[in-house]
Amino acid sequence: MNGFVRRVVVGGLLVGAAALAGCGEDQVIYQDAAVSGGNGGDGNGTPTAETLPEGNASSLEIIGPEPVLAEQPDFVDQGNFFAQACNPAGTGRDLGSLTGSLPLTNCDGETVDLHDFCGRRKAILLVSAAGWCGACRSSMPEMAALQEEGRREGLDVFVVWGEDDSSVPADQNFCNQVASQYGLDTSRTFFDPGFSTTQNRLNPVAEGESSYGLPWHVVLDPFDMTYFWSSSDDRGVSEQEALQTLLQ
Repeated sequence: MNGFVRRVVVGGLLVGAAALAGCGEDQVIYQDAAVSGGNGGDGNGTPTAETLPEGNASSLEIIGPEPVLAEQPDFVDQGNFFAQACNPAGTGRDLGSLTGSLPLTNCDGETVDLHDFCGRRKAILLVSAAGWCGACRSSMPEMAALQEEGRREGLDVFVVWGEDDSSVPADQNFCNQVASQYGLDTSRTFFDPGFSTTQNRLNPVAEGESSYGLPWHVVLDPFDMTYFWSSSDDRGVSEQEALQTLLQ
């Protein structure tokens, strides 16, 4: 595998991207970055305890003159939600449009509408993959890790399988197979036979192009469900930059 590696801090996540051979798209690798805090106390030598304001993905417990970092909470589980109404009908399927309702079935057999996350995340990364795509499979361990770690920062990662190893539309059995193989969260891993639902709401083909590559990465801004970024559209903005904009 030939390519290059870049690393950048994105909203508290250390990101590395490696250009992959095979299907011709990017593999994204995320890890926790270091977190640090400042001094604390009530000014009279008395220890105090406080939590950073709601909306911050990290918490700092002050138990003396020097702060001690408490266990980092899950942004989602802490309920740091934004107040924002979204248009369930959407306004279109191209970049910059507001994405409408996008119901998908996960590996557990539950129908989840991504539109339900509107106003409840900082960023959504949607990864479309196929079993026959080597680059898709190569990126799955990193996607599995990011499904877990990204939630601390308000990032949710959804993996969507459209076809199996033989280019047959993916089903629940295949969804569970790959989820088990790569350690993916079954509640946030979906099967979308032939990518029909996904592509009905999100245009994967860039202007002037007739095809797109896999894995296909999409960044959604869940503040109002804007189709924010796509790996198939080369307008000089990288995935890291798109995520950094939303997670900062």
